[in-house]
Amino acid sequence: MKNSIKLLIILSVLGLTATSSMANSKKQIKAQQKECIQKAKATKKQKQTQCKKEPKANRKSCKTDLTNEFKASTKQCKDTAKKQKAELKQKSKKTPFLKGKKVIDHKSKTKNKKPVTKATKYKKESTLAKKAFLAEINKYRTADNSCGGKSMPKKSAFVWDDKLFDAAIRHSKDMAKTGKLSHTGSDGSSAFDRISDTGFFTLGMRAENVAAGNSNIASVMKSWMKSTGHCNNIKTGMVRKVAVSMVENPNSSYKYYWTMTLAK
Repeated sequence: MKNSIKLLIILSVLGLTATSSMANSKKQIKAQQKECIQKAKATKKQKQTQCKKEPKANRKSCKTDLTNEFKASTKQCKDTAKKQKAELKQKSKKTPFLKGKKVIDHKSKTKNKKPVTKATKYKKESTLAKKAFLAEINKYRTADNSCGGKSMPKKSAFVWDDKLFDAAIRHSKDMAKTGKLSHTGSDGSSAFDRISDTGFFTLGMRAENVAAGNSNIASVMKSWMKSTGHCNNIKTGMVRKVAVSMVENPNSSYKYYWTMTLAK
């Protein structure tokens, strides 16, 4: 199922290249290098037999040529593997890029091999995406409207929080893998657990909205605003920070899985 899941990030949504995919590629390169060297050894053994059949005067030069040929073959095997590893490493270091309303992210590491946090990535490289997403959320947040028939006056605009985003993307990815829409993660975690696990601390209100099946931000916001509980979470003055993520699994029943995390 993992191989079938395609993580697409819309606007502020993070989609990391799976670590297992990168590991499999490294294993493939190693296996190809091993196979290449084994073939070179087999060829050397075959030619050694031929050298023995040569006249005695020619055997020494035959063995020398064979040794040089074997060294060149194994060097080529290693150089090819080295080049493939370099290309794989370069690919893994690509920074997120915007394509229309999609943000696709690849796992990146610094020279000292310490992973760059998602929060840092999105602060630097997804500013425009987050602004666009916040604009859609704040269109409802800062306007007079109603939740379940109850009048809800406009509130001050939300502020994006990267730690809340980490909690949101964790849950969206989990729902996409399991194909289930729930506030409880497959590991038994609650919305509060996921928010706390990011290091986000507040003594105030924390909340979570989830949805599935909506293909874009405008659609999911309309759905949430039509639901009294979800609408109240968006309109309450007890929260000021927000983050939203969406993960796509084309082979699941709902296909799109959304999580909004909110806190004071």
